Amino acid sequence: MCLQALEIALSGTPVRIGLGRVNDCLFANVASIGLGPKVAERLSGEIKRRLGVLGYPRALLSAYRDTRPFRCHIILDDDAEYHLRVIHVAVGNGRFYGGGAVVFEGAAVDDNRLDLYTLLPMPLWRLIQIGPWVKDGQHRELEEVRSLHGRKIQVWTSRRLPVSADGEILTHTPATFEVVPRALSVIVPSAVDTSGLTQSPTQG
Repeated sequence: MCLQALEIALSGTPVRIGLGRVNDCLFANVASIGLGPKVAERLSGEIKRRLGVLGYPRALLSAYRDTRPFRCHIILDDDAEYHLRVIHVAVGNGRFYGGGAVVFEGAAVDDNRLDLYTLLPMPLWRLIQIGPWVKDGQHRELEEVRSLHGRKIQVWTSRRLPVSADGEILTHTPATFEVVPRALSVIVPSAVDTSGLTQSPTQG
C-alpha cells in the first residue's frame, strides 16, 4: 500500500477539487447534525481499529437510542425554504463518508454542489430497513428522507446542536454550508479519467 501511494505521488496527475465549509471550518466529505455527531462521539479510535466498518452499525444503534427529534429551518441558495422535523441532517461535499456510505447517488467531489439529506423521525426497525438504500445514497424516493441540493445551505435548529464533519465536532448550529471551489490540490492515478475534475494550472 505504501509503495502504491508513493508511485501515485510520483507519477500521478495533479487535479484541484472543491471543499465544503461550515461556518468557518473546512471539511472534505460530509458534515452532519443530529444522529451523525452522536455516532462520531461513539466511534473511538479503538473501536475503529478493533471492529473496522462493523463499528459503524454498532455506534449507529447506540446513537439512535440517544437522539431526540428536532425542528430545522433550511434555506437553499438564499431562495427555497424548508421547515422539517428530523433526527438527522447530512450535508455532503464529496461522495463517500462513514465507512463507505454514499451521501447521494449522484454526488461527486468536483461538482461544486452540496448534497443534503435529512432523516425524518422513524422507529428503529424502519431505520434498519431503509439502511441499505441510505448507505448507497439511493434514498431519493424514500418517504422518510428529504434530498436537497445547492451551493449554499443555511440550517437553523430548534435547539443548539453540534455539527460534526469528517469524524470530528467542528462547530454548532446555526450553520451555513458553502462550496469552496478548487480549494485543494490532490494527486490521482494517471489511469483515472480526470475529465470531470478541474485540472491544476500546471496541467493547462
